Amino acid sequence: MLRIFTVSVISFLSFFPIYMFVTEVCGLNDDFGAVVAIALAIIAVPAVLLKLWKEKPSPEVIPVNVNDPVMKEFVEKSRKQIDRLIEGLEEEKKEAYVKFPYRFGGEIEHVWGTAHNIKDGYVIVSLDSSPVGDLPEEVYGRLKIKLEEIEDWMLVDTDGTTFGGYSILAHAKIYTREYGSLPRDYERYLKRFVDFDWPEIT
Repeated sequence: MLRIFTVSVISFLSFFPIYMFVTEVCGLNDDFGAVVAIALAIIAVPAVLLKLWKEKPSPEVIPVNVNDPVMKEFVEKSRKQIDRLIEGLEEEKKEAYVKFPYRFGGEIEHVWGTAHNIKDGYVIVSLDSSPVGDLPEEVYGRLKIKLEEIEDWMLVDTDGTTFGGYSILAHAKIYTREYGSLPRDYERYLKRFVDFDWPEIT
């Protein structure tokens, strides 16, 4: 909203200097100069400004390649600590969430779900994410996901304190690499994670 408002104001204010330029410097008569100035102010100026001032996407919706070295590093780190997820599920003191690959409409997507328990090497999960592809009928119930297919996990305390979630750190690092600084509300969200710091301490 601020972006559109600012562009509109600049476009309006640009009419007068454009009009002076095309009449005084380019030599157009007043009437034709006014037409040209209006066209440039309401079409060309906004188009250029909107192209230069690109609105950054939300970190929660940007696509991330699972083969990105940053993502692979932190998924591996999460998998090495999978015993913490198992312990959390057994204790039943924290809300548990897992990230896993699943096929939707012929495409593999990497989604989050609520983990209810673990049985015979399978995590029993309810889907939380909103996939892009078509939802197969079975996702409306509980899914059985092999433990070795879990890519990331989170254990969340009643006060919001969150353990794990390394792929979310990877997501933040990739976002800053591609788009610059994170939105402030997303930075505040990262403060609840206790297994890593944001910004990272080097």
